[in-house]
Amino acid sequence: MKILAVCTAVTDKGPECWPSAEEKGFSDVFFINTYDPYIQSRYKTLYDVRTTPQIFILNRQHEILMKRIGAEQLGDVLEQVMQFQEDKKKQGN
Repeated sequence: MKILAVCTAVTDKGPECWPSAEEKGFSDVFFINTYDPYIQSRYKTLYDVRTTPQIFILNRQHEILMKRIGAEQLGDVLEQVMQFQEDKKKQGN
């Protein structure tokens, strides 16, 4: 599982998100931190992002499984997703 973070707090000196992301532990092997100062990725349109931060869970095909998850729910939701994946593997799917 990987978590993609798109920084939207950009100044002429680059992204301002990295110190905060590192402070919160968002810099380990599970996180892909990037920024898109000119919104070339079209993430706002592709994923219907109107405000940030937003939390989405995507599958390997980048399809949205869950969206607009509150930060306080994230731990429980990730546990449920991982349990679902584990159960699916046990069933041979």
